[in-house]
Amino acid sequence: MDFAQLPERLAAFLHEAAAEPPGWTDADVEAAEGFFGHHHGVHSMLQGTVGLIGTYLAPTGAFTLRSTGRLGGVEGPGRRLSQSSCLFVDMGKKDALRDGTLAASVTKVRLVHASVRQLHKKSGQWDYAKWGEPVSQKYTTGAVAVFSVQVLEAMRNLGITVSKEDAEGYMSAWHYVNHYLGTPDKWLMPKDVELVDRIWRTIRDQEWKRTDDCVHMTKQAIEFYREILPPGASDAFIAVARVGLGDKYADMAGVPKSPLDLAGKSLASGHKLVSGVGSGFLGGTAKKVTGVNPLRRGHRHRQQGIQRDREVRTQPRPGQPAADAPGDRRQPLTPVSPAVPAAPGHSGSIRRVEERACPRPETPTPPAPVAGSTSIGVPQ
Repeated sequence: MDFAQLPERLAAFLHEAAAEPPGWTDADVEAAEGFFGHHHGVHSMLQGTVGLIGTYLAPTGAFTLRSTGRLGGVEGPGRRLSQSSCLFVDMGKKDALRDGTLAASVTKVRLVHASVRQLHKKSGQWDYAKWGEPVSQKYTTGAVAVFSVQVLEAMRNLGITVSKEDAEGYMSAWHYVNHYLGTPDKWLMPKDVELVDRIWRTIRDQEWKRTDDCVHMTKQAIEFYREILPPGASDAFIAVARVGLGDKYADMAGVPKSPLDLAGKSLASGHKLVSGVGSGFLGGTAKKVTGVNPLRRGHRHRQQGIQRDREVRTQPRPGQPAADAPGDRRQPLTPVSPAVPAAPGHSGSIRRVEERACPRPETPTPPAPVAGSTSIGVPQ
């Protein structure tokens, strides 16, 4: 791309944003692809449970997320899950680490973070002395630890075996993401998964606290799961969050206990609380515990919803000639609900929105320069 006609500052940002992480190799790419080849579905699902709630446990992060929702007029986790799930899915797409697809997705998230900083700056409500910079480099790197080694810990808690090679590949993928989020090299999470795990265990109890913001948003997330998932599947989803986090942190966040959770603890290793990608999200284990397979029921609900949608499309509106009826067009006649994290082996949400491509977050207008920055809206 020719940057010559662009403003100097924008050209410098795009040039910087396109650079690979220092020391990035084909071996790193192959290792990351190895992890996603084995665990892509489980990774995506755990990011929407353990990863989401884990970011609420950091007081500054929880306050940032909740206050941003109020300022932006969007309460609840729906939009964040919809946008974040696209990144989590993109991480495991074929050649995403080779052709720039993932780098572009992460750069969009970086611009969203910059827009959040500008939103708070303009609001005049952010206490910089107390909270520091919104979406700071420290918080961003901490979130990468949650999304990487904390999720690997959740997989172990759930009885899912991850090889050393795959764990290293997963950490390499998050090192790559951390870089494209604009984190300076000196603050980058290393690719050494054992080192990052030790660092995270050392600082986790200093960083994670029970706060009103955390409990409030966890409650919103639980209600969201129950709203968009059929009975049985929502309890299983919540159980995954609780068992994955462990009792100490689940209690801290306010994740409720349930019979499925209690049964899941004993089933985790012997019966695999999270079924493999091929058998679907919690299908087999949930059937053992509750007597029903929630995914089969959810699939039936999806098909019924798709059929109703098609019937609506083929009916003329009142006063509309039959010749002008919409027919079998693919544009919905009613608003589409936000997408939610996919179950392993499934490409979208439990509702019929999974039949459509994962919506991409709109690329925000680049924010105005910030004093002391070396890239658009990204403080050092």
